[in-house]
Amino acid sequence: KKPGFRDRITGLPQPLTGRPAMAAVSALSPQLETLIDHAPQEVANATLEAVQSLEITTANDIILAAAVNKKLDRKIRIQAIKTLAVLDTNKIPELVKMSTTDESEHIRSAGYWLEAKSNPQSAAEKFKLALENGTTIEKQTLLDTIGSLESADTDSIIGGMLDKLIKGTLPHEIELELVEAARKRSSPEIASKLKKFERTISKNDGLAEYHDTLHGGNAASGEAIFRERQDVACNRCHKVNGSGGNVGPDLTGIITRRDRNYLLESIIYPNKQIAEGFENLSVVLKNGRSVSGIVRKKTDSDITLYSSEENEEFTVKKSDIQTQNSGLSPMPEGLNRMLSNRELRDLIEFLATTKAP
Repeated sequence: KKPGFRDRITGLPQPLTGRPAMAAVSALSPQLETLIDHAPQEVANATLEAVQSLEITTANDIILAAAVNKKLDRKIRIQAIKTLAVLDTNKIPELVKMSTTDESEHIRSAGYWLEAKSNPQSAAEKFKLALENGTTIEKQTLLDTIGSLESADTDSIIGGMLDKLIKGTLPHEIELELVEAARKRSSPEIASKLKKFERTISKNDGLAEYHDTLHGGNAASGEAIFRERQDVACNRCHKVNGSGGNVGPDLTGIITRRDRNYLLESIIYPNKQIAEGFENLSVVLKNGRSVSGIVRKKTDSDITLYSSEENEEFTVKKSDIQTQNSGLSPMPEGLNRMLSNRELRDLIEFLATTKAP
């Protein structure tokens, strides 16, 4: 109804003050079933968002069919559930029943979210059972949901799980969600338990605040960070499954050689343990020439250095070296400031689950 000042494709000004929503409704309505059931996931989700924005209530039957269609991508089904819950609130009980009993853990999680939003009091007991017996994804989603639900029942659930966390019996995969949920509560009892847990963390452990990133991540999201996030640029220096740079070690199947703690430490403190064969070295030769790069090979008489800037290897004789100094890891410090704990957890999960050839 209120288009932006600039065209989103060309970037050129389009001084439209407004236009009737019915024009979009009329154009979109005949195509809804095809766009939702047969288009790529991104297109189907965008269609459902448009239906909600334009309040096309005549599409409710199509959306309900998509919500229960187990052949569709789960992301489309989840968007359909959320869209229909807005367009037809009378359908919420049916949607909750359908989704919370679905065979997909992702759809069940969407159902728990919807039940929490629509009827938080009746949802508490069901949440408690799911947090005891559900899958990791269900538990994570539920903790994200109930963190913002202020009630004595949800306080009790979170408090009980904090007791397990303090005892060390809580599954590691849901520690992050539980602590984040607890920090949102206003209950003094929960605040006290949270402080008690924080006192159990060793102040001498430089990785303590990141321990909740070691398990429970989403490998697909982690791969997107590795390959697509230009600010952290993992793919520029490291290979996984044949794709990436060669400045750092190939990380395919790294978990067969190192554990998750090593992966975490390498990201947070890249200079603590530099992988063999990737040490930086600067040398000044007796003729005054300076050469810097990553140590690729050492023999009794020679050192071979790789310069990433020049993309070239240099071999120098040890007898020609006047001075030499070890440098820092080519991997930069501070990646933990660019990634949230959740993103860090996803990245570690991806690296830890890559398969060696």
